[in-house]
Amino acid sequence: GDGTTNYYFSDLAFGGGFQTTLTYVNYSPQTVTCSTTFYSNSGGLLPIPFSQGTVSSRTDTLQPGQSIHDPSVASLTDPVSEGWAQASCTGPVQASMLFRLYQSGVPVGEASVNAETSPTTQFVTFAQTVTGVAYAHPSTTQSATITFTVYDVTGTRLGSHIITLGPLAHGSSNLGPLL
Repeated sequence: GDGTTNYYFSDLAFGGGFQTTLTYVNYSPQTVTCSTTFYSNSGGLLPIPFSQGTVSSRTDTLQPGQSIHDPSVASLTDPVSEGWAQASCTGPVQASMLFRLYQSGVPVGEASVNAETSPTTQFVTFAQTVTGVAYAHPSTTQSATITFTVYDVTGTRLGSHIITLGPLAHGSSNLGPLL
């Protein structure tokens, strides 16, 4: 390969009480440059306010052993914006997004999304009705059909729901309302 590593972040949120922190850790002995693009639910570019400015894409260069831990600086009272991100790095890094919910300026909850290194066609996990799922479609030209199927502990099918995502589109939901 060309040494490029791609990363897919399935969810991020800012405003509406949320802030998102982008984290890259360069654990390699080489300098690594990551170009990250942020997308909205509809697949358009999503400008995110960071301390350096509001950007829909950014380039970060990390020296060997260096890490970047950069939180968004959105107003917590702005309407919530949600989306996803895709990065291309010149080498391997540990890549993640953390989004944190604040109430009256105090953090009250958070979720972390580790980056996937390739698009996933199937995902299986333990879940409850309040389990959150996030999904994004990295194709720039084609739509994707996603089928969510839920089984009980005995293997009995409880329900299923189909969603079609356009190019670069994103969505998220709790399983209970989705099904």
